[in-house]
Amino acid sequence: MPLKRMKSHSRDWLFDAAFPLWSTQGVDAHNCFREKLNLDSSPIQNETTRVRVQARQTYCFAIATNLGWDRGKDVLQMGVDNLLSHCFLPIGLPAVNIRPGHGPVNQDVDLYDVAFVLFALSHAAKTLNDDKLRERVRSLISRISDVMKRPAEIGGFAERLPPHNLREQNPHMHLLEGLLAAYQATSDPRALTLARDLVSFARKTFIDPVDGGLHEFGPIIKTDIIENDRYETGHQFEWVWLLYEKARLENQPVAPFVTELAKKGFELRARNGRIPLSHHLSGADRETFMRTWGITEAIKAYSYLTQYGETDHMTDLVKGHEILFSDHLRSDGSWIDMITPNGERLSKDVPASTFYHVVFALNQILSHPV
Repeated sequence: MPLKRMKSHSRDWLFDAAFPLWSTQGVDAHNCFREKLNLDSSPIQNETTRVRVQARQTYCFAIATNLGWDRGKDVLQMGVDNLLSHCFLPIGLPAVNIRPGHGPVNQDVDLYDVAFVLFALSHAAKTLNDDKLRERVRSLISRISDVMKRPAEIGGFAERLPPHNLREQNPHMHLLEGLLAAYQATSDPRALTLARDLVSFARKTFIDPVDGGLHEFGPIIKTDIIENDRYETGHQFEWVWLLYEKARLENQPVAPFVTELAKKGFELRARNGRIPLSHHLSGADRETFMRTWGITEAIKAYSYLTQYGETDHMTDLVKGHEILFSDHLRSDGSWIDMITPNGERLSKDVPASTFYHVVFALNQILSHPV
């Protein structure tokens, strides 16, 4: 049975290769997760690291713990301790960059990093069943609402502080992800209220009124195309998963525009099932190379579309898993993050930030009903 083989393959790669690699070579002398490894999986020294990487890797080892990997809990606790000790600013929000073992490089605040710290601490609180961590999650929800939520007439959240006028879907998408995780960890109704507001804002600001595709930037104005605005195939699929996850948690019907998002994702997907990075709004190719995260987000969407949608996408799920392992994942637990349409390697190193995407997708396969 394909699903059974996929589950076995996924678990073996995580347990035998990826978790061991990133809990050893992927950790520095300060008990801080490394930004990247060389292609031979040897460490790369960095003076600073992004907080989003610390949060993403912490999430990965929450999943390792949930799956029963024997060292998962220790590495998870290390990640949590690092986030709480070195990654927060005096205003109660996470920083953007830190010096390992010291603390924030400056006072910058970016919603993207804030979202991932919320996501990581929420998963850690649930996995460790830690009430003190749940309180930290609730406190972070309060700070996000108080400091970063923009007035109702503007909508959404400040992408960074101080706010600017260009609206970006990516940090909002990850904040939605963090809020849904926070609700599962704490049952705090504020998390779902903020999530509902965010989805409403995103639909008005980033969803194309003609073809239903998700823009990277907004607000969408017919007479004014924003520089560098585009369709990213993987993000169409990422929102599909998030909208189904929100509907599942609320026990409500999925948002109707999920159908158009899925349609756009399949429209932009290559004929061979691979996920090119981006297209112009006209649909013409923009960036034809593939990154690991694109196929992982498609895998997540295929799984939920099969479970909750109107069409069975098991064939797509099997193909996506095959592409992930054949194009990107390597037997030592690392990956080639970027390849050309012809399969040529573009990556010069192994970015740790990709592990979150891979773990998320493989965990989705492992939890998919047989």
